Amino acid sequence: MKELIVQRSPFNALAPSVLAALLHRICAAWRILAAKEGIQEDEYFLPIHRFFDDTVDHFNLARLGGVGSHLRKTCADEIRLKLASQREEAALRHPRLRGRRSALLAADVLFDSMVLLYSAGGHRHLTKVKNVREATEELCVALRETDAKLKECPPHASDIREALMQSRRVFLEKLDDQARQMGWVQAVVFSEERHKDVVWLLQSVLRTMQRAHLETNLFGFVPVFYIDVCLDAFTAVRNYFPPLVPFDSIPDGNQLQGAMASLLARHFTDERILDHDVRDSLLASLATFVSHRATLDAMERLPIDERMSFIGRLIQPYEGRNWAQMNWILIRLWKGCGFGFRYLHLPYLLPSRKDRFGNFDFANHQFLSPSHLLQRDLGLFMSQRACSRLNRDR
Repeated sequence: MKELIVQRSPFNALAPSVLAALLHRICAAWRILAAKEGIQEDEYFLPIHRFFDDTVDHFNLARLGGVGSHLRKTCADEIRLKLASQREEAALRHPRLRGRRSALLAADVLFDSMVLLYSAGGHRHLTKVKNVREATEELCVALRETDAKLKECPPHASDIREALMQSRRVFLEKLDDQARQMGWVQAVVFSEERHKDVVWLLQSVLRTMQRAHLETNLFGFVPVFYIDVCLDAFTAVRNYFPPLVPFDSIPDGNQLQGAMASLLARHFTDERILDHDVRDSLLASLATFVSHRATLDAMERLPIDERMSFIGRLIQPYEGRNWAQMNWILIRLWKGCGFGFRYLHLPYLLPSRKDRFGNFDFANHQFLSPSHLLQRDLGLFMSQRACSRLNRDR
């Protein structure tokens, strides 16, 4: 199945809804296997060695550190040491536990397939359905505006009234059709069961990335689509499922946002990531992350050492980096604080429609959310750097 997806065969031409349905079927099968073999669902992650020991096939897919064949040459010694430690660990296990290795491998293969399916079509399906919901909301607004115009229409303006009545009939007909689609959306696509699957997938991929981060050069073996799924799945649970399934319904939602904040803060300038598109995606997601109070709070809850490292990466020289996005992030951390510009909108320029989380079309029309904590962190960072420079010059 994975080979068919990777090779972009006719299988990959299937509708995103079919790929999404397959994803959730595999997720159900994974849970059955996990329950049978005693695999902890809430602690699961894909070990780093699965990305280079050939037990899970990733074909020729792009890796964060470049081409897989080149990474195998440059990291040959580290790969050999890592695989040797894995064999020693397996040999020390109780003989009755060695039989679980095949079950663990099956779980890892299924999990990797789910991540690939979400990247290949699962998220596109959610995006398409979300657009249907937004179209329904726009029709409701248009219908209310038409009703308001009908009330204000003078009795003698029969032509105008007739045109408004015709528009109202068209809106009602479209809304009737959209209402049936929204019933399907609520019952099937944005259901609590599918929400649970996407949240678990996101949490597991984040745990995988957290442990892969601890490896030095082996981190580069992580496929690019793992980062894509982190960014896309977080967008889905934060923006697509609500209000049908609110983000607050996630039992450990704050922990999830904290893990996402840590991922962005660590990797948006990670030199181990050579793919420029991935770097741009991480930087754009970080800019969105710090622009909204709920997610900015998650960034502020990071440990002090992580926040200081984040500040250092944010203000380091702009060589080979997207300086415009960096400056935009710094502005968002200050705008509306002290003597900063305090208007939500320019007095002579109002937004045409409602601001939505993560939509950069409204970058200048977002609610102000300065971070006093990160401002103090930046001041502390600069003070420490100045003291270090003075001590060196003595």
